[in-house]
Amino acid sequence: MSQQNAKYGSMTMKESLSLALTGLSLPLYTLLNLPKILLKPSRQGVLRDIVLLLVKFLTRRTSTSQMQVILGNTISTYQKWSKRHGFPILEEELVDGGNLFWLGPKQTNKVIVYVHGGGFYFPVQDCGLNFCHYVRQTLVKSGVNDVGLALLNYSLMPEASFPIQLRQLAVAVDRLLASGVAPRNLYLIGDSAGANTIIQLISNLLHPNDDLAPTVNLKEAIGGIYLMSPLVKFESTKPSFVNPHAWDIFDRKTVTGWSTGYAARAPDSLRSYFEPSSVPNGWFADLSRVCSRVLVSAGSDELFRDDIVEFFETHLQPTKADTRLEIQDGSVHDDPLYDCFFSASPSKVGALTPIIVDWFKAALEQR
Repeated sequence: MSQQNAKYGSMTMKESLSLALTGLSLPLYTLLNLPKILLKPSRQGVLRDIVLLLVKFLTRRTSTSQMQVILGNTISTYQKWSKRHGFPILEEELVDGGNLFWLGPKQTNKVIVYVHGGGFYFPVQDCGLNFCHYVRQTLVKSGVNDVGLALLNYSLMPEASFPIQLRQLAVAVDRLLASGVAPRNLYLIGDSAGANTIIQLISNLLHPNDDLAPTVNLKEAIGGIYLMSPLVKFESTKPSFVNPHAWDIFDRKTVTGWSTGYAARAPDSLRSYFEPSSVPNGWFADLSRVCSRVLVSAGSDELFRDDIVEFFETHLQPTKADTRLEIQDGSVHDDPLYDCFFSASPSKVGALTPIIVDWFKAALEQR
């Protein structure tokens, strides 16, 4: 089945059988690799290392369709998560097929919008929702109240490629601004491909292209964006990316396949809008006009590390915006999300998560 004609989670008979075999082999794979985990120095605990091992196993051994079947969809994940936490189901339908899902009560004084990752193929996961909820709850405990938290439900590959995700985010931002949210009180969190989508929005705000997304009229800069392990380069040759001994949640062949599949239907003339590292010098020179603060983070052990650092130092740091880069030692792609893999109220978090919370606290208290 060609990617153009494929449907989300549509598997062939061969893929169905293969997925069953993969499931049967998972316990044996875990058992065989357990000694390696037990002997490896762990900063976050053995249980977490086992989770990361299983994530890497599944990303290597399954197709995108198989993973979509395993992971389900964003709507059901959101609804189950909300019911589990005793929150109302608050869904706002947007034009162009997107949705805003509110995590908890709808509050529009100050709003954080989460744009989840997943290589443009996969839905939001509980750990992403848990992480955002943890950030908000920690902010509340520190005295920062009245912060609304919303999730962007955007369309996924193989049915939706660039620039659909950009368009849906632009529509969501426009909806929030039209509802009375001041730009300075709007914040965006994105991990991986979600962070890429946020950068797409920033690019289109700075260099408007109405063929890609509707114009978002900003009367002032938005409050800030947090880019967690952003996807900035689709095919890399950097040392961190080609390192055969890298301890990350996926390998370079897998992630390159996701990225190039997403970009395959977009003309190269638009590459600056969807591959951030390819932009010409000065592309983000006026960043402070549309965004006041930017926090970027990466894991020291993740494949994207070198490309993220280069992107930040070349394109974001030289601007007048308040920019900050954090590299978490001994961590992988999207590492803060795994702090909340089992719970939205973890007893222990990594070194980066408190930095993220403090960054939001400082930004929100200035408003």
